[in-house]
Amino acid sequence: MPSLSSIFSFDTLDVRRGVPRGLLTAIVLLGVLDFGLSRADWPYRKYPSSYVGAFLSQEQALQRDPVPPRIIILGNSRSKCGLLSREMEQFLHLPSGAVLNLSLESGDHYDNYILQRRNRQIMKSARLLICCVDAYEWNANYPLSERFHHFAGLTDRLDLEPSIPNLFGWFFRTEEKAALYHGIFRRIKERVAAASRLVGRASIDDPPVNQPTSPASLGPVEGRVSFWYKNFRLSRERQLLLQQVVGAAQEDGQQVVIVQLPFRDEYMHEVFRTHASDYAAYQRSIRGIDGAQAKFFETASACGLEPTDFQDWDHLDAAGAEKFTRVWCNWLATNEQDTVTALASAAR
Repeated sequence: MPSLSSIFSFDTLDVRRGVPRGLLTAIVLLGVLDFGLSRADWPYRKYPSSYVGAFLSQEQALQRDPVPPRIIILGNSRSKCGLLSREMEQFLHLPSGAVLNLSLESGDHYDNYILQRRNRQIMKSARLLICCVDAYEWNANYPLSERFHHFAGLTDRLDLEPSIPNLFGWFFRTEEKAALYHGIFRRIKERVAAASRLVGRASIDDPPVNQPTSPASLGPVEGRVSFWYKNFRLSRERQLLLQQVVGAAQEDGQQVVIVQLPFRDEYMHEVFRTHASDYAAYQRSIRGIDGAQAKFFETASACGLEPTDFQDWDHLDAAGAEKFTRVWCNWLATNEQDTVTALASAAR
């Protein structure tokens, strides 16, 4: 019978030293995922409908524009659909491609700041920078878009959203990429489903049947206003981002106009009824920006627009955009006459 000392002898105990192979493999895979996918731009170029993908597409349009832009429009979805580049070119007698609308869905000051910082040399050709804004961009309690979480470095995160999850997301970017991976999986699922439908059809030449869709409900105006102004708190840090954009544009010899596009009358009436002080604070903040002129278009009727010129409470449809672009160009020609004259002269 072996002695107890021989059973528990340290000579026979196999101790694995160093990091276990499984843990090391997991760390390597996480590193590849975080640096090869989560921090990279290429997955978003494959997913252009995402927030980051849309930013990269607009950046690519700027870099590949065969005509150096003379007017650049920065803004959100309202200016994306509400200011028509071709209409502006015709009204201001500019060549095709001279007006470039780089507005983004849910665009904010950080988007404009990072776009200018990454592409400043190309943007220098513009003589007029139009920054289209809305109150939510000043609301410290309104979350910044996915583009912030993709592009922001540690300093930006500390300045704008110094939360523990946000700082951890700088260290481990995959933590913030749920939307990206969800989008990728959704696209794969849609492609598989489309392939299945294609195989199941009697003839691949038969076009798919388009099912009629009912228009989305407009919804109560109170809900729309409360969504944008929820827990409104003016952010000095976000205002400074816009000031930096304006300051850099001034250094490059650009004229800057900050503009708010109009809303349906009922929307603005509700804003004045429930959030008049927040709206006034937002306006004062804009007027406090050095080096830029500001113009607030508020009610639709004041611009000669009808309710039928809007897709919803705040987005213009195609006909409304054409009407408002003419209103905007008339204002520009009256209030920025020297800039408009210089633009037309340079185009000859």
